[in-house]
Amino acid sequence: MKSQDKLKLIILHGWGQEKSQWSIFADKIGQTISTEVFDLPGFGKEPINKNVKTVKEYAQWTTKLIENKRGNHKVILMGHSFGGRIAAEIAVNNPSWLKSLILIAAPCIRIPSLKNQILGSLAKIASSVIPESKLKDKIIIKFGSEDYIRARNTELEEIFRAAIGYDQSHQLGKINIPTSLVWGESDTEVPVSIAKKMLTLIPDCKLTILPDTGHNIHLENPDLLYGKVRNLIQEQN
Repeated sequence: MKSQDKLKLIILHGWGQEKSQWSIFADKIGQTISTEVFDLPGFGKEPINKNVKTVKEYAQWTTKLIENKRGNHKVILMGHSFGGRIAAEIAVNNPSWLKSLILIAAPCIRIPSLKNQILGSLAKIASSVIPESKLKDKIIIKFGSEDYIRARNTELEEIFRAAIGYDQSHQLGKINIPTSLVWGESDTEVPVSIAKKMLTLIPDCKLTILPDTGHNIHLENPDLLYGKVRNLIQEQN
């Protein structure tokens, strides 16, 4: 790895998670490269910020924090899922301190699943036919994602809705740094088809698919992810 002492790996966690869930991975990779994980607004110990609701606003908030914490290091930015959305948004703006990008199961392209399409249609029918009934709630509880069900009727609901409705596909071509996509072969939340589409949109990009893993690779097999990320960092830098 070139200029190892001048590089810093910053990890952005996914929706509904927090920095502590990356501790095993961070401790191990931290023996190789300076590493930092922090909680995003609304998760872990970081309170919700009334000025941070959209992916763009999360990216602005995160950019300021990174610029305060990076010192004189160049940054390798790694984001998982929702954190990957934020990382990609930051990379689109091409800050001078950003060296390379690693996106893990990041749903940057909005391709509604058949399940979500059915859910949306049923919810519309329920609200238009019987607006005051609890039918819509029952449909969401039965067919909705666990993340959305947990976010409903909380301050996070508005943020969740803004995130899942945000399609970054038209911006990905602006990323001008080496980018690695890492996906679990069995990811049902953000399927590999999304990664393959992103691969065609980001100029300097490669895709690694990890077998026998799903959406949360850092929890399912942190050692496998560590080995892969370590190799990617060496290749990129």
